[in-house]
Amino acid sequence: MIYNYGITITNNTHPSKEGGVVDQEVVFQILNKIGRIVIYSWELNQLVQLHVHATLEVDSKLYLKKLLLTLKNKYPNYQIRLDKLNLQLDLQKWNTYIQKHKQNDVSPLYYRICKYYRCDDDEDFSELADHDIEYNRKTKHFTYKDGTKSWFLDKNL
Repeated sequence: MIYNYGITITNNTHPSKEGGVVDQEVVFQILNKIGRIVIYSWELNQLVQLHVHATLEVDSKLYLKKLLLTLKNKYPNYQIRLDKLNLQLDLQKWNTYIQKHKQNDVSPLYYRICKYYRCDDDEDFSELADHDIEYNRKTKHFTYKDGTKSWFLDKNL
């Protein structure tokens, strides 16, 4: 029997801190150890942390708890949230959410911001204003300006 799961993997450390840069290879290793990837998409959260949402097909849920504990010990900076999608409606809603965000490749922006935090780079981020992203020179942090939702808001940690 095949079981469907919605999974979210996040690096709990801010990009400006040691170990805070998301390694996409590690994320895919985690995903592939748990099950088969059906669909996935990358997003930025309010703290400018890159995370992935995915739908996985899992053959057996028998050893899943033990596997998750092993993965959490092996990759302590990463938080793994796994939700069983029991109903077809749950699966459809989850996949629709992922598909909606799949077109936006936020990885290049994320790694540019990480480079800035790591190198204190004086890169010009002025073109981000076209995407309603504002850079505060005093705090040296990024803010997404949108009245309806916060795409990401980098807080001073």
